[in-house]
Amino acid sequence: MNDDFETNLEFYVSTKGKKNIFYKGRKYYFSKKLKIGNFWRCFKKNCKGCIYLDDEEKRVISEKEHNCISISNDELKAIKAVGELKKLALKNDLKNNTIISESF
Repeated sequence: MNDDFETNLEFYVSTKGKKNIFYKGRKYYFSKKLKIGNFWRCFKKNCKGCIYLDDEEKRVISEKEHNCISISNDELKAIKAVGELKKLALKNDLKNNTIISESF
């Protein structure tokens, strides 16, 4: 993982096959395509934070302030690990506890 996750756009695919983003200690989901680019919303319920990306999704055009707390680097690592376990479970038709015991 990149230690300067605070400033980099990091795309990932959820276990449901949706493209999401980690950016500046927050998770975003795709909301809609606009004339100026793509609109992404914060995952936290009732948060007003969002980002607008250019059409190529390489840079942030603008961002709106959040009313939620950002996640720490350790929480980000945990979220990614859980996601990888879920993908592995789906791919191999296994339960998470089986995968966890096999990982150690």
